[in-house]
Amino acid sequence: MQLNLKNQSGGSLLEVLVSMLVLSIGLLGMAGMVTTSFKSEQISMTRSMVADTMANLADRIRANSDPALPANAYAYSNTYTAERASIDGSATFLTPATNCLTNNCTSAQMATFDLAEWRAYLNRQLPAAVGHIETSGTRGLDLRYIVTVAWVDISKSDETAADTDKRECSATANATGVGARSCCPSDLSHPTGVVCSRIEVIP
Repeated sequence: MQLNLKNQSGGSLLEVLVSMLVLSIGLLGMAGMVTTSFKSEQISMTRSMVADTMANLADRIRANSDPALPANAYAYSNTYTAERASIDGSATFLTPATNCLTNNCTSAQMATFDLAEWRAYLNRQLPAAVGHIETSGTRGLDLRYIVTVAWVDISKSDETAADTDKRECSATANATGVGARSCCPSDLSHPTGVVCSRIEVIP
């Protein structure tokens, strides 16, 4: 009885090809899992840093509790583009006029110092970040600060202007709930790729 060596060789080659295909699919799946895991880790880290920067300002506001301090002492508003242009164009833009760590400051000077230090902290911690603070109410009664942190999210780089508009706080869907915590103030005029996170601070 003669063995058909040619058929056996062909069968072995087919088995090798199938094994390579299965291995390739497995490796692609693992690569996808690693990419997804890395992206999730980045998002988690960014959110953690956002929470940290907001807590930083809340502590500063509560520490400067002079009853005579104007309610709007911590208010700050600028468009995203103008703020980033000033930060990127001047090394001293975020340097406070008076350093309250080495000088005795009034409450108003401390508020100015806190704002400059906080905005510099944002710039160091988050990609192309800016801060925005709104105030409402009366000091000693119902004063509230709405603190917004805006930064560049690379996952939003391919969005359209319509996508950006949907995240404005003026949109009906953002009036309450989750939308109100992640919308961008309309006067911030945030461009595509920029996302926001908001909290309410009670001094």
